[in-house]
Amino acid sequence: MPSTLTEKSSDDVEDCTWIPNEDEKIRCMRISRMLDEGLAYRQPYESEMERGLLLYDGKMKDYDTGEMRVVSPLGRAFVETKTSEEVKSMNGYTFRPGKKASDEWMVGIVTDVDEHVKRVTQQETKKVQAIRMKNIVGTSILRVGYRKIMRTVKDPTKVDDDNNIIEWQERKVPVYDDVFTDIVSPFNFLVDSLAKTMDDAMWCAHYYEMHIEQFKEMYCDNKLYKNTEHVHGGVSGRFSFDGKFANGAHRSMTPYRGRVMIVEVWHKVRYEYVVLANGVEIYAGPLPDNHGELPFVSYHNLPCFSRKTGRDIVARSDDGSDTTSKEGVVADEVFWTIGDCIPRSEEHTSEL
Repeated sequence: MPSTLTEKSSDDVEDCTWIPNEDEKIRCMRISRMLDEGLAYRQPYESEMERGLLLYDGKMKDYDTGEMRVVSPLGRAFVETKTSEEVKSMNGYTFRPGKKASDEWMVGIVTDVDEHVKRVTQQETKKVQAIRMKNIVGTSILRVGYRKIMRTVKDPTKVDDDNNIIEWQERKVPVYDDVFTDIVSPFNFLVDSLAKTMDDAMWCAHYYEMHIEQFKEMYCDNKLYKNTEHVHGGVSGRFSFDGKFANGAHRSMTPYRGRVMIVEVWHKVRYEYVVLANGVEIYAGPLPDNHGELPFVSYHNLPCFSRKTGRDIVARSDDGSDTTSKEGVVADEVFWTIGDCIPRSEEHTSEL
């Protein structure tokens, strides 16, 4: 789950030093509102999602006192059983990378995956994990894409009599260069509030933490990214409603001390990809996958909840009295759902 701000380490700074230009300011204010909207949209489901995860591990939380107690993990037994049944009956989820040079980021949701991709992505294992998450919290999200990670090696060019290397030549080689699929925690994901499925979503956001030193290795030496010198571990910033960038963070996207919260925002309509590091914009440009689709897939429980039932008036007489009526059920179809191991009580569904 996302972390919260704690005491800062001695190497942290107190103030955000980033002064955005006008384009960055307008864009980040818009994204800040989008993230607030996504958090508000997800919030009614968070407590039951968390409860489902705890029950799966055999734990229960008293939300009045904050105390945890161990319980029989019946949720785990139920979810595991249902998972095995669904794995046997569901069609395979497969994909392969694009073959053309211009499609290096493209990952099509297709069939006929070759054995190499199956081996690299371990898709069958990921599929079981995805369905298990769906059963526990109601929604499972997978990110698919293409990843290339380089590292520096040092080839010896001269050695002494004892075979000690005294001269060498550096070169960069790939340590990973292939398609990937990751399971994304629903607590680390925000989505368009009008979406019912991933296909409906016009935008989404994925965020995760890393240590400041890891951030420097991955982003600071890459010319693709900007403003990295203004990113400090444990110090997050955001735009206020008056358009000022200052210390502060979104409700559940605040980094621990010495760490950086990366927020990646995809916008399908704008064909836009924005990366924020502790609130500082370090990239804004086209989507990394040139086919323009959001690089996520989702498994859902039935996303339909009865919000209320009641008697709808169909007709009235001239004096205003009811003449005919019928029972009506008002339902709403949404992206976030409740896990199978959580009883869907009438009281809970009426609150949603």
